[in-house]
Amino acid sequence: MKRCCDCKVDKPEDAFAKMTLICRECKRIRDKAHYQRNRSKILEHNKAYNQANKESVYSASKKYNQEQRAIAAGVEVDISITYQELFDRDGGICQLCFKPVLLVYASMDHKKPLSSGGKHVWDNVQLTHIQCNKEKGVKYG
Repeated sequence: MKRCCDCKVDKPEDAFAKMTLICRECKRIRDKAHYQRNRSKILEHNKAYNQANKESVYSASKKYNQEQRAIAAGVEVDISITYQELFDRDGGICQLCFKPVLLVYASMDHKKPLSSGGKHVWDNVQLTHIQCNKEKGVKYG
C-alpha cells in the first residue's frame, strides 16, 4: 500500500504510475485542471510544433495507423518499418508506376494486403503514391 500525497488515501501500488507520489486518479484531475487553465497556450504550442515538424508528425501518424491495422488483422508486425526508411529503401520511387514520390504524398502498400493475411514486414511493403495505392486496391501486386 502507498499513500497518495494529494488525496491522502492509502491505495495499492498499481494505482500509481512509476516513480510518482500521487495516484493516477489525482494525476488525471491535476492534468485536466492544468489543461483547462492553459488550454490556449497548449493549443498554440501544439499547432506551432505540428507546423514546424509537419513531415515527421504526418509520417508518425501514418506509421501508427499501418501498425494498428496489422495488429487488428492479427498478422506479424515489424515495428521497425518507417516511411522514411521505406522511402530510402525504394529510392523515392513509386513501386507501381515507377515515378518519383514526395514523402508527403507517399503511401505504404502491402504487396499482399493485410485483409488477405499479408504481414506488416519489410518483404511485404513497398513505397507508392497514395493515388496509385488506392487504384491498386486489394489486388496482389
